[in-house]
Amino acid sequence: MAIKTKSTAGFTLVELVIGIVVMGLALAGIMMPYFSMMQSTVEPVFEAKGAVLAQQITRRMSRVSYDEASDHDGSLCRCGEVLELDVEGSKLKVCPRNSCTAEDKYGIDNDFEKNGDKIEAFNDFDDFDTKGLCSKTSNSNIKNWCQKSKSINSLCENDYCLSAEFFVLSDFKDDAALKNFGAMFDSGFKDFYVQIKVSAQKFPANQDFNKTNKDITLKRADIAIIAPRGVVYKYELYRGNY
Repeated sequence: MAIKTKSTAGFTLVELVIGIVVMGLALAGIMMPYFSMMQSTVEPVFEAKGAVLAQQITRRMSRVSYDEASDHDGSLCRCGEVLELDVEGSKLKVCPRNSCTAEDKYGIDNDFEKNGDKIEAFNDFDDFDTKGLCSKTSNSNIKNWCQKSKSINSLCENDYCLSAEFFVLSDFKDDAALKNFGAMFDSGFKDFYVQIKVSAQKFPANQDFNKTNKDITLKRADIAIIAPRGVVYKYELYRGNY
């Protein structure tokens, strides 16, 4: 007696693997525009937050003195300058203040600033230079905020970047009424970093916008706001010795 076998149609293992690969490639092609759209949707949010953070920083830097040797109480006295008044035929020197800080010494200047963890401890423009701040500070909180890491951005590989937490949270943490607001404000900038480079820029007499008959030196702050995913927004701020 002969036994008949009945064959059933199906897919071989090779055919299944090929089908899965083809389907994966098709889905990747379909989803690629979607992921691209998601990224482009987030970037305006980063840009807006970067602008808010930059405004916070520039407002803070604009309120402090030009230099450590400046008169912090405000007067006609400027660092590196001696005024002479003609009093009854004789020259009277006033405001004999110290010279302005040399450019290679920019950063925090004294023990009070080195040990301070509040932004209010920094009272002149170049105190905010992140390299000078991070390399000189003795405060453990600020040391934790200072980072050198290529994973943040190539800007931070060989030079310090400072967590945005320093600028947005240090203002609030000692004020009970503002503490909750500070924590909420900080959460929006958790993965943002800041790098500030302060330099001296000289403008010769009677050139560019300097219409006086003597050279003037301004301090220039190049501010880089580093958002998540390594997106960088750059700003500039100038401060005159007035």
